[in-house]
Amino acid sequence: MADRIYFPGFTTLQREMNRLFDEFLRGAEATTEAPATWTPRADLSETAEAYLIRMDLPGVAKESLDIQFNEGVLTVSGERPAEYEGDQETVRHVERPHGRFFRSFTLPQTIDPAGIKAEMREGVLTIRIPKLAAHQPRKITVE
Repeated sequence: MADRIYFPGFTTLQREMNRLFDEFLRGAEATTEAPATWTPRADLSETAEAYLIRMDLPGVAKESLDIQFNEGVLTVSGERPAEYEGDQETVRHVERPHGRFFRSFTLPQTIDPAGIKAEMREGVLTIRIPKLAAHQPRKITVE
């Protein structure tokens, strides 16, 4: 059996290569016509009581959002309109995506679907997904 040697620098190098590759792909999109669909960035976090999803959606009206929960999957979709002035404006370069978007998250079975709440504030959509009470950590005292 071969020994594995760990080089911390390679993890950093791999992360940087992934970032550069992602930027390259986004740059390829930006130099062509505006994409028909796009994927908003999201952060997922967890507290003792709930899971949180935060999505950057600047320019998206909350009325255009559709959030569905079905069979353990939370789906967020909507649309960000283009902000161009029609025939009076010639677009030379596009980096801010517009059009329809769609994002799905598979959730654990330990959640309370009836308690899911969503809030849009300053271009950030926050979805709070409460855990079932039986699955929340609790302190046990020793007698």
